[in-house]
Amino acid sequence: MGVASAKNAELVRSFGAEHFVDRKSTTVVQDLIDIGPFEAVLAAQDAAPDQVVLGEVLAAQGGGTFLSTMGVRPGVELPPGVSGFFAQFLDDYLDPKNKEFTRWLWWEFLESEFASGNMKFMPVRVVGGLDKVQDAWDLLKEGKVSGQRLAIAPNL
Repeated sequence: MGVASAKNAELVRSFGAEHFVDRKSTTVVQDLIDIGPFEAVLAAQDAAPDQVVLGEVLAAQGGGTFLSTMGVRPGVELPPGVSGFFAQFLDDYLDPKNKEFTRWLWWEFLESEFASGNMKFMPVRVVGGLDKVQDAWDLLKEGKVSGQRLAIAPNL
């Protein structure tokens, strides 16, 4: 299941999402409730209004928790029985005691999945060399990046 802006619907479906919901739709809460209930919710790059929607959806199914890559935004009040949390996963990959798992995940599993086409990359837009870092930052701050990742190629 994927939730994004309508302009990214085909991109989300290309990653294998069985259901798509437009996050800007006036019926987004009911659309999600109708698809649920949800056992696990990951909110990636979610804004405060998105978290309010998640709170309403999870409250409608009796409560729950969502993992946010941004943490619960300041000012967001979640309904009783609903919580959000942030976890820094990168540290797990850098911990030497997880060396074997990290090697397997990055150099065996993911490599194999991408090579076989079972997993796909987000489209990447190369903005330019190091002299374009500010331009890339400005695009991000202005909300002009959607459905893609920006990259800086230092050798350009």
